[in-house]
Amino acid sequence: MKKICMVTTSRMDIDSRIQNEAEALSTDFEVTVLMRKYDLPVTLVDTPYEIKRVGYTKMWPFVLNILSSIFALRNAAARENPDFFHAHDIDGLLAVAPVARRKKIPLIYDSHELWSENLANRQLKWVKWLIPILEKYLIGFSQYGITASQSYADQLKKKYHRDFFLVRNMPKLENIRKSSLDFHQMFPGETVLLHVGQTGAARGADKLIEMMQYLPTNFTLVFLGGKNSQGLSYQVKSLKLTDRIHFIDAVPPIELISAIKTSDIGLVMTEGLSLSKYYSLPNKLLQYMAAEVPVLASDIPEHRRIIEQEKIGELVSANPKEMAETIEEMVKPENFILYKQNLQGLSAERYNWETEGKRLVEFYKNLEG
Repeated sequence: MKKICMVTTSRMDIDSRIQNEAEALSTDFEVTVLMRKYDLPVTLVDTPYEIKRVGYTKMWPFVLNILSSIFALRNAAARENPDFFHAHDIDGLLAVAPVARRKKIPLIYDSHELWSENLANRQLKWVKWLIPILEKYLIGFSQYGITASQSYADQLKKKYHRDFFLVRNMPKLENIRKSSLDFHQMFPGETVLLHVGQTGAARGADKLIEMMQYLPTNFTLVFLGGKNSQGLSYQVKSLKLTDRIHFIDAVPPIELISAIKTSDIGLVMTEGLSLSKYYSLPNKLLQYMAAEVPVLASDIPEHRRIIEQEKIGELVSANPKEMAETIEEMVKPENFILYKQNLQGLSAERYNWETEGKRLVEFYKNLEG
């Protein structure tokens, strides 16, 4: 059995893309994941692949801490002798690229985002200018590319003249566990509008809050797993919407689809504040589809590609009043029933990780051949 060594600085315990890829490939390959060691509880145990948590010297400032972990991962990679190296994102590529070249082992660059066009971590803003230069240089060390949306693949090919294989972050439909969270029980008689995930920059949370003042009082907005920041909290209070907007802690990933099913409309208002965000395919869109919940989405390419093709929701601008008017149209019975019909069985047919994971395995088998 041939070996694949993945390298990442991410906390794999909460990174479903890396987990799913490693698990899928483990059916036909021996997979080892080298990841930066975090001072947090370990949640991944008894996996079909091996995880090596690599310790490193913690340093200050933040950029030196990142570099320290990358050098530690590079040393760990040098001790491995796989048939393929698989680098997750630009930091993983920085760690393993020199090792792969020295050992003459094929290197796959898995670009989860458009790193040269990303919203930089605030602690790394002063080196943002370096990222495009670094990616252009390091990509020359890799032989193959993988990425998370068709728009990303198109942009990367345009920039680096290289094909990137599409592996989308599809939800897993196997082993979904029933959630104790039932929004219709929590908010009886209400139309529940649901936003899953973070509420930070480029997610449109402030626009969604503003939208609620234009909707009837029987509409409730729920942020599931999103942070109620000081700014959002002040906005909710100033608009006198505290009884209609709720921030609820995240549920375990295995329960998420079940929880979403008890809402009425899924919201994904990603803003194009960077090209990486503009061309992204957010996980929440695919999760709403898996739960067969109609979607209100911002008009960016990947949202448009799926929603117009499958007719499972509507696209809107970032205007809160327009968003509210569109939602009122969506929940009219004749429209809502049509969305539901189009959603029925859609994810099981082709928008799921079980199908996407097989494509990834075939990609590697073709490299092997």
